[in-house]
Amino acid sequence: MAVGWWIIAGVVGTLCAVPLILANPMVGAIMVAVAGGWWLFRLGSWRASYALLLFFTLGATSVVEPWVTISLYARPVMLAALIVATVQTTREVDRRPLRGLARWVLYPLYGMVLLALVSTLWSPDWTTTLLQAGMLGGLVVLLHLLITRRWTDRATMVGDLRVSFYVVSVVFVLGILADIAGLLEPTWSGRFQGLLNNPNLAAQLAVLIFFLGLGLFLEHRAPWRLAWLVPAFVTVLLAESRTVTLALAAGILIITLRTGMRGLLVFGAGCLAAIVAVLVVGPGPLGSVIARFGDTAGGDALAGRLTAWDNTFMLIGARPTGYGWGVTDVVLTGAYDSGQSQVGFVTVHNSFLQVTLELGVLGVALLVVSLGAVGVRLFVGKAWGIEIGLIALVTAGGVVMWAEPSVFGTGQSYPYLFWPAVAGLLAVNRSQQQSESVAGLEFSSYRR
Repeated sequence: MAVGWWIIAGVVGTLCAVPLILANPMVGAIMVAVAGGWWLFRLGSWRASYALLLFFTLGATSVVEPWVTISLYARPVMLAALIVATVQTTREVDRRPLRGLARWVLYPLYGMVLLALVSTLWSPDWTTTLLQAGMLGGLVVLLHLLITRRWTDRATMVGDLRVSFYVVSVVFVLGILADIAGLLEPTWSGRFQGLLNNPNLAAQLAVLIFFLGLGLFLEHRAPWRLAWLVPAFVTVLLAESRTVTLALAAGILIITLRTGMRGLLVFGAGCLAAIVAVLVVGPGPLGSVIARFGDTAGGDALAGRLTAWDNTFMLIGARPTGYGWGVTDVVLTGAYDSGQSQVGFVTVHNSFLQVTLELGVLGVALLVVSLGAVGVRLFVGKAWGIEIGLIALVTAGGVVMWAEPSVFGTGQSYPYLFWPAVAGLLAVNRSQQQSESVAGLEFSSYRR
């Protein structure tokens, strides 16, 4: 399939604009804004809404203050707009009922939404709990609509997920360019984080985008698409996140297991090539990542996480029913100020412990049931094309959850990448033939 002229123009324009962007960041920002607006105009209502939701959730966790300010209020608006666009673009589509694993994934999530709403009755900050419960409910409703209405067509799903891949990849590219140009302030840890406000967050999103991009490549194998994987992979290496390094390895491992002998051969060849590269040119950034596994700067072998987890277990024991949805920072700060806790952490650094702290034992049990059903899908059924990338993405995301409170951080981009990947695995009939026009470069006009 021929490469669209607008892709060629975009690549040539970007290469020509890089020196100007590095020399004058304001001009570069204007150029990016104009190009982004033109791209959104082409996408249609659903994909434009999804792109803007990711743009604003990325902005809320960035180091660019004007972007942060705008994004804080735009996130719930864009989530609502995305739900409306989902309904509007699928009005004439025959609804597909929830079946099998989809029920086991979504029904517990609906139970968590109900529990989150009820928790406003005892939350120390009921307005935050109500707002966060609304965001969680919006995410679950969106997943339901994707599975039963919008993504009943494989081609539409591929085109939609490509939007998220491009949006986040462009942010990674801009972050790398800004770092090269010296436009970013040094981070407290000395690690790379691009335009985002935390190197761990940058690495978490990068590993998801890397596997999503790999899936898109496998869906339609145009060699030039592999170049789009470079920004995400570079971000993973430079951010030096131990958790994400393990997540990357887990994603590669499950691809190897799901693709049989061919996967084993590719995996073996890749390992051999990596060993040769390290022997020839040295470990490079990989050496810094490996060195961090012995780092105890945070007070323990997991950068203070063991202390944070001990503290969280103590608080959970004091109230097993939970403190209220979305108020972890309030609870941890209050416990420290009152002397109940001797450590001043404001995050749990574990998705399962955070859900337990906020929604109690019942809440985490619902989450475990939902993710357990997702885990079954990772190993059941034939995987081909984009599904291979989605399986690796969800696997890597699952590893990240054990060290980061990312699973329902609806103010960030993570859940809007991880959970749509889950929906993609559940939504599309695995035997359905892909549409070449959408699996390739051109965006489909269908359900835009």
